[in-house]
Amino acid sequence: MTMNTRLFTAALLVGSGMASVAGAADFQHRFYGGLGLGISQLEPETKNTGFEVDDKQDLGGKVYLGMDFARRWSAEIYYGDLGAAALDNPNKDTQGDIDYALFGLAALYHFYNNRGTDGLMRRAGWDWFAKAGVGSLDNSSDLPFKKQKGTHVMLGLGTEYGWDNGFAIRLEGETFDQDVQFVSVGLLKRFGGDHTSARTAPPTPVAPPPVAAEPPEPPPVPVPAPMPVVPESTPMIGDADSDGVNDEDDACPDTLPGSEVNEQGCDVFSGVLEGVQFESGSARLTTQSQEVLQGVALELLQHPDVRVAVMAHTDNSGAAKANLALSKQRAISVVRYLMSLGVAVKRMRPVAYGESRPRASNATPEGRLANRRVEFQRIE
Repeated sequence: MTMNTRLFTAALLVGSGMASVAGAADFQHRFYGGLGLGISQLEPETKNTGFEVDDKQDLGGKVYLGMDFARRWSAEIYYGDLGAAALDNPNKDTQGDIDYALFGLAALYHFYNNRGTDGLMRRAGWDWFAKAGVGSLDNSSDLPFKKQKGTHVMLGLGTEYGWDNGFAIRLEGETFDQDVQFVSVGLLKRFGGDHTSARTAPPTPVAPPPVAAEPPEPPPVPVPAPMPVVPESTPMIGDADSDGVNDEDDACPDTLPGSEVNEQGCDVFSGVLEGVQFESGSARLTTQSQEVLQGVALELLQHPDVRVAVMAHTDNSGAAKANLALSKQRAISVVRYLMSLGVAVKRMRPVAYGESRPRASNATPEGRLANRRVEFQRIE
């Protein structure tokens, strides 16, 4: 691979990673640090020098600090001491070493995880990545030599296995220009964020208001007659929540006093927001969902006294902790979008339930679709 090709590949990978920062709002950034030990293959240019490379391999090590800034992207700085290549000049009976040390900045693209989106979000399980970087290359030797350049372009491929406590083992192979290759195994630790995806309990759901007791039935009125007769009383049809819909026809018998209700007696600001969906495995609203929420925002702006809980739910696909974290991100995503349309943040409260409150069976695709939903609940 030529130098120009290496530079283009590294620039493309690093540039793509930086462009992903803008779309990483729903990802919990984490810092990490690690070290690796391995074997280096060192092949300095000896043409027309009289020297031969006597020993191309040596033990090397490196340390690195990095940050996971998006679901598929990380960036790290690294320093490596890759050992030395042994040289020999049989004509002059001269031996010596050339040492290799390097420092640089790299971008990592995580292209596969055996746990899917959950694994990528938490860097857990088996995770495969490609990397590219640029940096400085320093050589020192007890032999007279000429340094051709002080920079390097790095390309690499590796895999990690991460645990929920933030520790991970890493195996990777890297090439630095044409004369240095390094294969290493190492240990790293991630800090910050939430490695178990979500440990925060969902907010306490809003308790429904107490149901007012029905008024007592009035006593029968005696009718004057030769013989006193007590007439049969007609049962009074109640309206416990005083919403104007009789209890026998009221599908939502415990709406808050003063709530605007539909023909079924249900609060128009409570219930499932039909048509609000997200891109698979993320909290990004689809274009259709944004159109639905634009109509919701208009209704909220016309009723400035209404406050709502924005409750997000998922189906049971994947780990329960990951689903809880995803529902939290989706509830916040809806609140942020409504804020961008002029709805005051103090009027909304995001609530996450994950897979804990299904409204249909998760055994069928239809049921799982029904369980992936966002609901409103009017609050006082």
